[in-house]
Amino acid sequence: MKKVNKGVNAETQTTDLRKRAEVIAEETADQSAENVEGQSPAEVKQTLHELRVHQVELDMQNEELRSAHMEIDAARKRYFDLYDLAPVGYVTVSEKGLIIEANITAANLLGVGRSALVNQPLTRYILKEDQNIYYLRSKQLLKSATPQAFELHMVKKDGTIFWGHLDATVQDTLTAEVQAGTPELRIVLTDLTARKQAEQLLQESNERLREVLENALDASYKRNLLTNTYDYLSPVFAQISGYTPDEFRNLPIETVLDIIHPEDLANVEGIIAESISNTDGTPSQLEYRFKHKDGQYRWFRDRFTVTQNMQGHPAARIGSVSDITNRKQMEEELLRARKLESLGVLAGGIAHDFNNLMTVVQGYIELAIMELPANSPAQKMLLTSMSSVHKTQDLTSKLITFSRGGGPVKEGFDATAILRNAVNMKIADTKVRAKFDFKESLWEAEADEFQMKHCFYNLTTNAVEAMPGGGNLAIMVENALIPAGKVPELQEGSYLKITFSDEGSGIPKDILVNVFDPYFTTKKIGAQQGLGLGLAVCYSVMKKHGGHITVKSQPGKGTSFVLYLPARPDLAEALPGKKEIKTTSSTSKCRTLIMDDEPQIREIERVYLERMGHEVTDVKDGQEAIDAYKIAFDAGKPFDLVMLDLTVRHGMGGQEAMACLLTIDPKIKAIIASGFVDDPLIEYYADYGFKGALKKPFMYGDVKSIMEKILKPKGDKQG
Repeated sequence: MKKVNKGVNAETQTTDLRKRAEVIAEETADQSAENVEGQSPAEVKQTLHELRVHQVELDMQNEELRSAHMEIDAARKRYFDLYDLAPVGYVTVSEKGLIIEANITAANLLGVGRSALVNQPLTRYILKEDQNIYYLRSKQLLKSATPQAFELHMVKKDGTIFWGHLDATVQDTLTAEVQAGTPELRIVLTDLTARKQAEQLLQESNERLREVLENALDASYKRNLLTNTYDYLSPVFAQISGYTPDEFRNLPIETVLDIIHPEDLANVEGIIAESISNTDGTPSQLEYRFKHKDGQYRWFRDRFTVTQNMQGHPAARIGSVSDITNRKQMEEELLRARKLESLGVLAGGIAHDFNNLMTVVQGYIELAIMELPANSPAQKMLLTSMSSVHKTQDLTSKLITFSRGGGPVKEGFDATAILRNAVNMKIADTKVRAKFDFKESLWEAEADEFQMKHCFYNLTTNAVEAMPGGGNLAIMVENALIPAGKVPELQEGSYLKITFSDEGSGIPKDILVNVFDPYFTTKKIGAQQGLGLGLAVCYSVMKKHGGHITVKSQPGKGTSFVLYLPARPDLAEALPGKKEIKTTSSTSKCRTLIMDDEPQIREIERVYLERMGHEVTDVKDGQEAIDAYKIAFDAGKPFDLVMLDLTVRHGMGGQEAMACLLTIDPKIKAIIASGFVDDPLIEYYADYGFKGALKKPFMYGDVKSIMEKILKPKGDKQG
């Protein structure tokens, strides 16, 4: 018996089978009615048997039909369960745009009940601005039957807008009544809002990352290790290297190899090779000199990490490069300062004793010269000895300049006058010509005249030696307002800018970085050739004054040294350099108390003062000075001036004694003297109540000058 095809529509199968059974039953009944009569019992029996067989067949067919119908109902239920509970929305739309059917997911997406969707236009749930997109795509789909996928803004019943993705296909539906195809749109609808938000966040994140990379101080890069090319170079690279990213990518290999300084190349290659061989992703760092597009080397710091591909092989080097040239320069400055400090420890340790001895030697020679007749042979010999002493003092002053406490004794001074005298003295009997350019309305400054004079001597000597055949030495002085950060070594403020420019042979680059180092020299070492301290002295002097010195040079085109000396635009008092110092007639005879633990120095000071017409009392330590001053003060005859030695080996020194004397007489006039220069008291003497300071070794003229300055009568203005 032919089985019913389960795939055929269940209702059609049932109807056909029922009709067939009825036809068979009628035929059988008719035949039985016709044949029963006149048949033998055997024939009647046979006919009945056949009827029973037909009945059994009909029952079996009916059972199969019922089973098939149940399976079809179960399949339909599973289909609609899957259809309704699918994670995406299914919508069937008629050719006229009306919703024929929709699953529960689609109804939930649109915020409306499923039954309420039927016979509604789908465009009701599409944002008005995007409805044209739907019309065009659906029209194209119905015309070409080509599936369409597009995105547009959907609107829920409550007005909420969300991004929808539509996958649309067309299908012809056939009915028993209508044999021609009726096109319907089958649409799969998904909510893209979460994805769109994620894409927006990703886009914003990428934009922020792009802004960070393009505005960062460091240049970022990605170098492909498989192709040995740069996949990415941030725009900052152009700022620090001079090359645009495209320019750098297209540089000839010869230029690329020449970009890293030859002395750094081996180290760079070694660190990169080591990082590539490591598989743990440890970040690496290296520093090297990079030739800028302008031809100058700049210091770069490169921090990078090597990444791997899926196969575990090195794929890319990702990192950032920063320009650390200024930091390197500051490190060199610090190293130079430490060298000077080390030298200062040595100089400061012996300065006190050496200067005390030189004070005695120089003092007795000067006193002997004063006692001898003018132009006597002995006086001439002593004057020659004094010249050697002065040279020794000059060398000592260079060493002392480096000591930790060898600070300048700052006073107002005329920089232009000192410059002119110092330069003219050093270029005398040479072929070098000085050209002075002093700008108008120069600011005043406070500095140690002795130290600055040595600085000017050294710079002039350097220029003369650079121009053995003669030439021009230009000296310019101008005001300079230095903003913060312009000169890293200087604080923001007002400065006198002093420039020495020669026309000499210049200084090679490999030497230029060392010119301020102590004992660095290209000249022979010796009594006449020098010790290589000249420029180091200038460097130390400027540092101790709170200033700075720089150098620029080009071989064959000369050298320029620029000094920045802190200025005082508000300094109202006239400069001593512009004054005419009065003689002893401006001060009357005074009573002076001197204290020093060296008998010879006390003797020299006594003779100096007595030759000036003063009355002198001398003591050996601070306690004796306090006692002597108190006795005189209580008697109504206080000393007019006190000279105290700073350091006493076996007793009270000048600083402690001064503190006690101020309690006795707050108006006391006192001078501090010392050959031990590692104490800030010499530089900041006024902070301790002193009126002046004397550095050993000193001479008659030094003592006379400072006494006249302190003891001048009130109202006696110097012209």
